[in-house]
Amino acid sequence: KSGVLAVLAGLISLIGVAVLQYASHDDLELDVVEVGKKKGLFRHAFQVDEADTNSTVLVTSMPVATETTTQTPDLHAASSNVPVSTTTVTTPLPPTSTLAVSVTTTIAAPYVPCPSAKQIGCAGLSRKQAVAIFIVGLRERLLFNTTVEHVVASIARQGFAVHLYFSLVDRTNSSNFLRVRKAGHEDASLHALSHWELRRQFYQKIKAAGACLICMALHTSQESLPEIPRNQIWDNRLFQYPPHRDPLGRNVLRVWKAREGLWRAAKDVELELHMRYSIAIWTRDDAWWFARLVSPRALLQNYGHANETVWSKDCKTWTGINDKTVLLGRDAAEVMFSAYSSYWRSWPAFRSINAEVYLKQLAMSKKLTLQPLPFALIPTSDAMIYGNNQVCIIKKYWCPHASEWNHKLCEDTFRKPAKTR
Repeated sequence: KSGVLAVLAGLISLIGVAVLQYASHDDLELDVVEVGKKKGLFRHAFQVDEADTNSTVLVTSMPVATETTTQTPDLHAASSNVPVSTTTVTTPLPPTSTLAVSVTTTIAAPYVPCPSAKQIGCAGLSRKQAVAIFIVGLRERLLFNTTVEHVVASIARQGFAVHLYFSLVDRTNSSNFLRVRKAGHEDASLHALSHWELRRQFYQKIKAAGACLICMALHTSQESLPEIPRNQIWDNRLFQYPPHRDPLGRNVLRVWKAREGLWRAAKDVELELHMRYSIAIWTRDDAWWFARLVSPRALLQNYGHANETVWSKDCKTWTGINDKTVLLGRDAAEVMFSAYSSYWRSWPAFRSINAEVYLKQLAMSKKLTLQPLPFALIPTSDAMIYGNNQVCIIKKYWCPHASEWNHKLCEDTFRKPAKTR
């Protein structure tokens, strides 16, 4: 017996050496979740929340990124036979590190508690094609009337089942990236409503538009975040406003976290209703719509790879993608809604000055098609309510070539008068 055990021990040792040698190759993924945590490994690289993170050693190869530009057909029509010409440019993404092995934290957004879709009582849940709309942000900035008119009702009239998912933080002492926002306030018609009353009002308004409010999560405090890792990889992500020290960067992660949590809830709805969303849309809490959104049916019919396509405005991209309002094919949604989880992984490196560049690199790493659309097809911009429920548009995010649209700019409205001698 002792001889047999000695032979087995020797074989196990040889196998272990072979595995470690093979770990220098590019296609091996070693899961050392429990080992890393129990042994106290990798603490020099980052501190993680034990409740919702794992430590993993990854060895990965450098992916190839693909960006596609397309001639845009008339997409306001529900159907269009205009051919679409496509040009593809392929470029390699930069490697994460010169090291063969990189440390990765696995953090996923928690599920957002939502009721059962079948218990909600909305019409149209059984339709074959469905569109999911996601709105994440602050209750005090919420502008929803034009979204109902030009997005929700418009899509419902095309025969889609339209499901809405909200995650809103209800707090009035939020920080403002732009000084002009200090002059804004909550919609007066919503200000005095309790959370229950707010849900009921939105449920009725959305139902009247032919759609369904699946989930409205209201929070009295902002989303928590684990400690941000500090090393060359994470310090070069969102480095215009690095999350480890800048509240704006942390707020970006909070939006991604809430959005990903809603997406997980939406996938549960897919399972419950035995269907898959054809298109997912995210838009802002303070989106003001000047006209109806491009027809989702036209997008699905005019793009051969609609399932893997990311549609966004062709302006204010800041060298990435305009992330204010984004339309996604189903497979593209699976990638883009995972931005929060991807941030905590060390590979790919996603060196990025801002959120727009980060999201572009995330899409390219999965070879999604990036399709910019003119403002006329996604006619929305950030806005705020001021004074006696008046609305102005945030100039910083307004597309300069869209001057033909009737609007009032907040920065011009609250500009300090010139000093006189």
